[in-house]
Amino acid sequence: MALLSEQRKQILTDKRVELVASIKLHGLWPHLRSHRIVTEQNEARIKFNRNSFEQIGELLDHLAKRTESDFEAFCECLEKDNQGHIVTEILRYSAQSHSNKDFKPITHEFYKEKWQEQWSSEHENKLYCIQPTLGKWAKSSREIRREKIVQERKGN
Repeated sequence: MALLSEQRKQILTDKRVELVASIKLHGLWPHLRSHRIVTEQNEARIKFNRNSFEQIGELLDHLAKRTESDFEAFCECLEKDNQGHIVTEILRYSAQSHSNKDFKPITHEFYKEKWQEQWSSEHENKLYCIQPTLGKWAKSSREIRREKIVQERKGN
């Protein structure tokens, strides 16, 4: 049971205002209890003499003390309660684990090597005389847009 990573704690801190404004608790409590993220006692303590914004803040504080699997379960609870946009827009975009890393650069490099091998084996090819080595690939508009989005989210 690994405690919540510093990266995810930072997300809960940095995105707190957005999370408090976005999360709706009404239908979320049963999901949280069924995943054992909160007990009935935790729920009563969080709800006691607080408005909904304070309750969400208290829930986020409670979540920051929990484990990685509880964070993932919390994301699942939001999705089950039709609040999946919060997960995709706020919680997960900057919380990608190393196991979910982008394999596009690896794939590009692999195919570039394969194409270079094939290109090098065709010595009678007239184009090979002009350019014996494959050049750098131009970035697609989608890749450029993705880089801009990531930079904007990081806040430059």
